[in-house]
Amino acid sequence: MNILYIQILIWLLIISPTPTSAQTMQVLHLNGSGAHAILPADMFHQFNASTIEAWVKWDRITNWSRVFDFGREGNAVVVQSEKSSRTLNFAIYDRNGRRHRIQARNAIPTGQWFHLAVTSGPKGMELYINGENKGRDNYAGGLDQVTGGTYYIGRSNWPKDDPFHGYIAEFRIWNRQRSRAEIMRTMQRRLTGAERGLVTYWHFDKTSNGHVPNAVKSAPTVQLAHNAQLVSAPAIAKYLIPGAIEKDVQNFTTSAEQKTSQSNHLGAYRDFQAALDLRPGNWKARRGMLESLDKARIRIAMFPFQKKSGVADPDLAFDETWAELARLRPAYIEWTDRASLEFMLYDQGISDSQNTASILEAAKSWNLQLVVLYDMLTCDIDRSRAKRTEKKAVQMRATPVRTAAGQDSIKEE
Repeated sequence: MNILYIQILIWLLIISPTPTSAQTMQVLHLNGSGAHAILPADMFHQFNASTIEAWVKWDRITNWSRVFDFGREGNAVVVQSEKSSRTLNFAIYDRNGRRHRIQARNAIPTGQWFHLAVTSGPKGMELYINGENKGRDNYAGGLDQVTGGTYYIGRSNWPKDDPFHGYIAEFRIWNRQRSRAEIMRTMQRRLTGAERGLVTYWHFDKTSNGHVPNAVKSAPTVQLAHNAQLVSAPAIAKYLIPGAIEKDVQNFTTSAEQKTSQSNHLGAYRDFQAALDLRPGNWKARRGMLESLDKARIRIAMFPFQKKSGVADPDLAFDETWAELARLRPAYIEWTDRASLEFMLYDQGISDSQNTASILEAAKSWNLQLVVLYDMLTCDIDRSRAKRTEKKAVQMRATPVRTAAGQDSIKEE
């Protein structure tokens, strides 16, 4: 048996968008004197799984003040302060009046925006603050436990509790339990309203006769009550500003098209990928990304820059590794064979005994857009058995993958 352990080091040029200056966005302001919003009654009672998200800013924490309260006293789904403390509660009061609760102590920062997400359903209850899991409970019930009542933002169904005092933005409800990765990916991005599983979504951008329109097509409005107002505030994040994502998608797409005309296909691929990351449903960007990837013909060179003493037949181990990676390569990767690579190094006075930086510098003249170098650590050859290679340590970062958002990309782990 051959046992081969390798380390693969990959250098990639990463292109990042340039941040823009701060701008403003519209948010919901609740004055602490009874201002609240009312959602359509019984809209969500059939959901056995859900995720509820919002950006929240408490100006003042009052007694049992609610971010939202769906249902009725003794049978509801709520997110609230613990009395007037900084502890945040996510609770479900089931049909029998039993409370199932997650508490995040000292989690409410006054005068500061934070992202809140709660999930419930067959996978249990979970509470996230700024994408960090703050607790879970194994209770598998959800919004389907609520029967009747009123669905409030900023007000409690318990008459003695205080109203919410502060600001709320980007209120979203999904009919599935989203993962932490999904929550983090979109919490600082304005959505289109057409995302899978998104059933209701309020930007709080505008009102019409005291109602805020829904960003989800054909979904109902939310009613503002008792002097609840929409106000302008400094943007929480760049991509929550209306039109900011669309502007950058257009900029990335235009840049990609220019690079395509210059035959810079790898650069075009990265720009199309950046556009697709912002808007996964942009089919123009996806098509351009795949076409650029095919035209880029990324060349890969692999070379052992260090051979450990006492290693049995390192050349054989190298050849087997090279053959395995070449067999698994995506269509857009073009391997530079070992003989050609050694000749290129020799021609420039570079040997495998020199440091990594020298080899990388030499690679620039060959237009190698991706260079893979490896360190051979252990190789044990047993010629009494059929040759096999332990593959678990062989990892390629240049592997095309389909992400959870449905886009194609190069895996970078």
